[in-house]
Amino acid sequence: MSTDVSTLEIDDAPAPPAPTADRPLWQLLLGFAVIVGALFYLGGWALPVIIVAILVMVMFHELGHFATAKWTGMRATEFFAGFGPRLWSKKVGDTEFGIKGIPLGGYVRIIGMTSMEDVDEADEPRSFRQATFPRRVLVASAGSIMHVLMALVLAWCSLVFIGVAAGQQAQVAAFTTWQGEAQNAAQLGGMKLGDVVTSIDGHAITSLTQFDDLIGSHAGQSLTFVVSRDGNAVTLHITPRDGRTIVVAGQTSTLTPATDPAHGYIGIEATGQTIYQGVPVLNAIPRSFSLMWSTLTSTVSYIWHIFSPSGLGSLAHQVTNSQAASNPQNELSRPTSLIGASNIAYQLAQVNPANLFIVFMSLNLSVGVLNMLPMLPLDGGHVAIAVYERLRSRRGRPAYHADAAKLLPVVYAFVFVLFLVFASTVYLDLAHPVSLP
Repeated sequence: MSTDVSTLEIDDAPAPPAPTADRPLWQLLLGFAVIVGALFYLGGWALPVIIVAILVMVMFHELGHFATAKWTGMRATEFFAGFGPRLWSKKVGDTEFGIKGIPLGGYVRIIGMTSMEDVDEADEPRSFRQATFPRRVLVASAGSIMHVLMALVLAWCSLVFIGVAAGQQAQVAAFTTWQGEAQNAAQLGGMKLGDVVTSIDGHAITSLTQFDDLIGSHAGQSLTFVVSRDGNAVTLHITPRDGRTIVVAGQTSTLTPATDPAHGYIGIEATGQTIYQGVPVLNAIPRSFSLMWSTLTSTVSYIWHIFSPSGLGSLAHQVTNSQAASNPQNELSRPTSLIGASNIAYQLAQVNPANLFIVFMSLNLSVGVLNMLPMLPLDGGHVAIAVYERLRSRRGRPAYHADAAKLLPVVYAFVFVLFLVFASTVYLDLAHPVSLP
């Protein structure tokens, strides 16, 4: 996904094999259309949209590196979508643009990313390692900056097209059986499971407490309920019963003791259905910064937890213990791979397509923060080396260049940990996929 993996090379690595003949671009586009069509057939519109959106997100990350490298005078020799065998490419100026066979990301190759890379003497002035400190930090951070910018746009979209929570309506989750009666008041009035009560006697429902109070204060009085059912507004007339006259099946006492005042019941168990109110287009601009910032801070805390001893231990426990992996609380708090993120996005899209704005905002920030961890081969590793070299350099002396080869044992250990986390999340997402409540 980042520029860094492709540029971290050993000096004596064997020469790459000769490239294979490119396929015509129209064949690749046709093949892509067939794959998207198959995904649409298998999973509806949401599945191909999610996968394409993830690929677009990755390529915008690489575009950030590429654009800033060109702007600062560095030489970028390759810009590819995908990894593995080359399917198509075209050289424009110094850069070869193309598509490779494994669509799991992309990369930009900028010459001289570390001291280990051999660079032609004529190209050395345009290498990453010879650039000034501000330019190196900008280019290395550009991928994560792109994720933040994309997250900001998605935050604005979520505020405009989804809105902010403005209360709760009552959704019918179950009916209560009244002893000696075939149907309770709600059932007699035509209420059905899944109905969402939007108003009672003209009062818009904005909380479960208000819902209970309106019913409770009208025992024996007919109320007009407006419910949302399958996207349609349905009007019902229901008369709450005095709880002192009701006995719930399986219990020996009435709902309301005989010594208490009358309290109305209709015989349902209700759960909260959040109401969202859209934000005006201009007002959403400053609020999008606030929403993105709050999500960013929670993302940093979450990633810190993942790589903490307790977080890694919890992940290992779930991999080795199926009962722990299936625990709903663990499912919702564990890290996920792109497979898991796609699964969650797909479930949320079935409820409301606009939920994808929130999902991809969070995913962009997660990838952006993860890439800035100060360790090679991540982008943050190049920033850390640039900062270290800047601190070691002295005025009037040649710029100090760190020997990246000395970091290889640490890099290999870090990559091994990343691989274990990646493999664990993929296994859990396949064996115990998250099921949202």
